[in-house]
Amino acid sequence: MRKIDYHMHTHFSGDSEASPREYIEQAIRVGLDEICFTDHRDFDYPIDTFDLDTDAYFMELSALKNEYVDRITIKIGVEVGLDMDHIDEINTFVAQCPFDYVIGSIHVIHHTEFYYGEFFKGKTKEEAYREFF
Repeated sequence: MRKIDYHMHTHFSGDSEASPREYIEQAIRVGLDEICFTDHRDFDYPIDTFDLDTDAYFMELSALKNEYVDRITIKIGVEVGLDMDHIDEINTFVAQCPFDYVIGSIHVIHHTEFYYGEFFKGKTKEEAYREFF
């Protein structure tokens, strides 16, 4: 069985300060065969900024990928916030970058971060679901 981790955030994400090199070294220490960095990109996050400098991201991760090529497989991915109000921007962004892997996640609905519960106030689960979709 292969051991992999395809959900890793680094200093390129607004929610992490981790060094990609430190993740790679730890992955090797614990015996992972393959990892994929999936830093965040959200287009309308109301609390923090989740932009992604893709040029710097690919430059740093590609260099590390080459450096560690004989020790671990490293992929370059992204976690994109699936905000239906920004679907065209999302599709353009993903199409323009040579990501190995894309995670789709839902953090924001109509400029409201739903993790803290504001989006669901005064709605049934079905109403919230229908509003999002």
